[in-house]
Amino acid sequence: MAIRICEPPAGSRDVVWQHMQRRQAFNKVMAFDGGAALTAANDLPLGPSFRIYTATRDNFFERRFLRDAIETAWLYVIGSADAPRGLAELSTRSPKGRAQVEFASIYPRELATAVLNAVADAKVLNECGDYELRILRAPALSFLAVWLYGAENLLIPVSAPNGLDGRHLVTEAEILTALQPLAERRMRVSDVS
Repeated sequence: MAIRICEPPAGSRDVVWQHMQRRQAFNKVMAFDGGAALTAANDLPLGPSFRIYTATRDNFFERRFLRDAIETAWLYVIGSADAPRGLAELSTRSPKGRAQVEFASIYPRELATAVLNAVADAKVLNECGDYELRILRAPALSFLAVWLYGAENLLIPVSAPNGLDGRHLVTEAEILTALQPLAERRMRVSDVS
């Protein structure tokens, strides 16, 4: 009964650091010692990193929500797991397929805290097997979850509509049922557009 976290791509820490150095505002946010600027990649306070898989609305309607989700990015916790300051996203895929790792986005402390809480819940609630820890997102359905990938896929919602409670493990079938009304509404809206 273990949860594995995969190693991020080589050099990805440096990509985050380089982006942070280029953005003066980030240096102010990240200054831990009275405003001292970061000077080297090893100085960058980065916590755990998580592989992101993205599922589409088509995956949802084809009932291949998890099976067809593809790796698209990595999330780094900026700061520590105990004191997150935000999340940095690194893209690993372009519309044409695999791509060089590049900086994509920064997310606020609140999302970092929510992701870390769900990861902690996954570690506590996992009593039944060996899993790889992933992050699943489905932007078209406003859905983000910690995904325990294994013999039986389990999820802990981080950000989800329809009152999905993020404090317990749910199955793919439960997620599909809960997201069905939203998916149908959004499909109708896009069909009209």
